[in-house]
Amino acid sequence: MNVQHYHKHPITPVLAEDKARYFEALEQTRQQQNQDIFRKFMFDESLKYFNGEISMMTQKQVLKKKPGKGLAFLY
Repeated sequence: MNVQHYHKHPITPVLAEDKARYFEALEQTRQQQNQDIFRKFMFDESLKYFNGEISMMTQKQVLKKKPGKGLAFLY
């Protein structure tokens, strides 16, 4: 079961470029028996993800119009 889902938090995706760091954090957590290692990784990953989402949503949205592709009503 996903811990974030269980606690009703949004699920944080691990970005493709961070997959190796994800597995490294899991391995270090297991070896050192210290969950703070994995928590820090997931916090940093969440921060990176949400900052990217906020940045994308705050950019000016531009409607892309294609010539000759207006609305068509069929009856």
